[in-house]
Amino acid sequence: MEFAPWFILARMKLAAAIACVVLPVGAQEVVSLPVGTPRPDAANYRAIPSDPPVPSVSTPDSHVHANVLTLIQLTGDRGRLQDTLPKLLGQAKAKMLKTYPNVSPAFGEEWEKRMGARISVDDFLDVTAGAYEKHFTSEEIQELIALFKAKQEGKPVKAPESLQQKLVAEMPAILGEIAGGTTQVAVKLGSQVGGEIGKEHPEYLFPKAPRVQQ
Repeated sequence: MEFAPWFILARMKLAAAIACVVLPVGAQEVVSLPVGTPRPDAANYRAIPSDPPVPSVSTPDSHVHANVLTLIQLTGDRGRLQDTLPKLLGQAKAKMLKTYPNVSPAFGEEWEKRMGARISVDDFLDVTAGAYEKHFTSEEIQELIALFKAKQEGKPVKAPESLQQKLVAEMPAILGEIAGGTTQVAVKLGSQVGGEIGKEHPEYLFPKAPRVQQ
């Protein structure tokens, strides 16, 4: 079975694309999570735990972990996420306010500002690293590193057939784990920030109705 090397390497870069969609998708959940703030229409909203369950994972081998971090650096995921985060937060705020039109825009502005100050690219990349460590051996990670370095240097790239087959077989599970893990990261922080704002500014969640002129 033959696969184009660029296709193999491109699939490895999809981790950043997965992480880039979870903020707008998860943002609509945070308005229903101002901890301790009652809502008259609470029955219409699905509650999400403030601390989503995190699957237990074994302690990673330090050598494998170091190689995985090198691989992630070579994919460019860190830079792409860092550059995209401000735009993502703006999209998340817009989606949240569209989903909950009765919430004051001031809530969205404050949420975006606090999220920008507290969100960390490393939290998303840790999820990616954990998925790679779970599915690849140290030798396979080293082979992937060599592929990326060769591509960057303009050299011919040829992955061993066994690695090609494993990438195709494992990538759906890897991307699924990254999607689930990064969604948990985004929703957990977004929920915490939303809860803080709800406590400090309940008027953002319950704006006063305009007076009807008699």
